[in-house]
Amino acid sequence: MESAFLYLNKAGFADKLKELVLIMGTPGKTPDLDSVPVIVGRYPSDHKHLGVWVGGCPPHGLRITHAICEALDIDKDRVHRVIKEMHTTDAM
Repeated sequence: MESAFLYLNKAGFADKLKELVLIMGTPGKTPDLDSVPVIVGRYPSDHKHLGVWVGGCPPHGLRITHAICEALDIDKDRVHRVIKEMHTTDAM
């Protein structure tokens, strides 16, 4: 999760992240939803019909990043450019 937030923030989408709704763990009940949630992990799969589901235990960070982009209508290409730039810079 941390890497997804880092990438999206660095790509300039910090304001969009305020709209993000995450469902994780073993929720017994989900709140009323005003936006498309991202459902993360194996255990909340019963709620996957509510939004964008990322299965796995734990799911890969890049898959979570893609799901957040889909749910919030964020430009994935822009995020990928930032990811590439960050990892290229880190390697130097």
